[in-house]
Amino acid sequence: MTYHDASPAVGLTVVAYDKDESSTDTLGQAVTDVTGTYGIGYTEAQYRSSAKERGGADVFVRVFNGAGAQLAETKAVRNAGASLRIDVKVETVRYRVSGAVRNSDDLALVGLRVVVYDKDLRTEQRIGSTLTEENGRYLLVYDAPAFKRAERATAELVVRAFADGEEENLKNALVEVRTRANVGMDAVVDLLVALPALSEWESITNSIVPLLDGQGAGGEALHPWELKEDDVGFIADETGLDQERVSLWILAVQAAHERVLFGDALPHTSQWPRGVGPMTLLTGGVLRFVTLYGWWRDGQPQDFNQLVSLSSNVLMASLERAVGARYIPALNGATLETIRSTWHCNEAIRTKQQVSATRCG
Repeated sequence: MTYHDASPAVGLTVVAYDKDESSTDTLGQAVTDVTGTYGIGYTEAQYRSSAKERGGADVFVRVFNGAGAQLAETKAVRNAGASLRIDVKVETVRYRVSGAVRNSDDLALVGLRVVVYDKDLRTEQRIGSTLTEENGRYLLVYDAPAFKRAERATAELVVRAFADGEEENLKNALVEVRTRANVGMDAVVDLLVALPALSEWESITNSIVPLLDGQGAGGEALHPWELKEDDVGFIADETGLDQERVSLWILAVQAAHERVLFGDALPHTSQWPRGVGPMTLLTGGVLRFVTLYGWWRDGQPQDFNQLVSLSSNVLMASLERAVGARYIPALNGATLETIRSTWHCNEAIRTKQQVSATRCG
């Protein structure tokens, strides 16, 4: 038993029948092994209903998957002998896992990597992965041989969502859903990603940015780096925010705008994420803004000469503390690596060490 690509069709049920003019009798059944081979034995009594009948059975077989769906049926072999070989090629059956990924505010999450696994007692077999589309939906199509033990009628599917680019391990999973699904049947698995509590930086940003609308030249939104110390009191009164935190936020956004430590220029505030969380890959100026706020909130020097003299280990540890204290949003592995590698290059250049071109572009 093979698929059309010549790979063995493992774990399929083959049932042999004797075809008479008025009836069909079952002769026996077997499950294909790891080589796609099957064998069915039967006796003369199973197909010879009277002594008048002569010759062998008129044998044909049907092939079923683990969910009981028929995949193939052969033509009958008339007057079969004592030994008969019936080879079958079956179409590669394609199954689907689909669903939608949304957060607890019912917003579609775009660009997340959804990975589907087949769970056994102590191991998991990765079936495949795909990215969520603009409406948060995903679709993964896979072949029947993706299951190691395709003879099972059901399988435990594990579906996890990750930020694209993150290593696929439990620590990085944003959500996990386990479901029992019939092998050979389409499965619909929706995922709900819980929103993390907003960090201090996010809360301040969400409070200040709306106040900037219509306050710039020509009625445009005021750029946040154009805020002045005189604005701190008004912002604090309007929002209830602590004045020192507002001042530090303004200092960080001004520094992120003026100094390109890493990344590109700060984009317009309409492009800033309002709720970050680990599924968002912060880049460019926004990442620089968040990082500076986290460092300074953790007590690192606001003098740039002193700041850039610190080692990458010191600054990465500072960021971990800032994340742990919820001063800034959680930063995923790819984001942290961007900061670490950039600061490593700065250190090497500052100390005139040899720098790998692959690390420093």
